Amino acid sequence: RQPSIGKYRFITQKKTIVAHTCVMKISALLCITALIVCGLNFGIEALFGFNFLLAACAYNALAYRILNVFFATAALFIAFWTVAFKPFSNLS
Repeated sequence: RQPSIGKYRFITQKKTIVAHTCVMKISALLCITALIVCGLNFGIEALFGFNFLLAACAYNALAYRILNVFFATAALFIAFWTVAFKPFSNLS
């Protein structure tokens, strides 16, 4: 007896959901790491007046702006992730 198409559809959907959540978790961790680096850079700049990221970009203004755009995108992704997945809903 051959399995019905419904079983294949369920397995395919389950793999898609697992892959989606794994990719979302990896993306969230990457963005959180980027925001921590950004926060540390701004803290170092506020305390000591040295911009580490600008120095890491070899004082290239274009590379520094691209890095800042990445940090802005990471912040928007984390805001979306928090609204969409409600990671704090089980804390109460």
